[in-house]
Amino acid sequence: MNAPTFAGCMIYTSMQYLDRANTQSISGWTHFRPDGKPIAVRFNVENLFDLNYWASASVNYGLAMGTPLTFLLSLSTQF
Repeated sequence: MNAPTFAGCMIYTSMQYLDRANTQSISGWTHFRPDGKPIAVRFNVENLFDLNYWASASVNYGLAMGTPLTFLLSLSTQF
């Protein structure tokens, strides 16, 4: 007997402008489609304590600031 699973696909698209003047827009939308495939959900946090730091220094590009407090969420499935 197989263990019960939940599978599907959810896509979120944020609000978008339709013209160059940014005067006409469409609202964001979410699309969800269950398809019987297993989904892996991953959640990461970068720079948990929100420290300020220099990530790198270069003669050509100058200083690059480090990533601020960042939350990352990813979903993956097999086709």
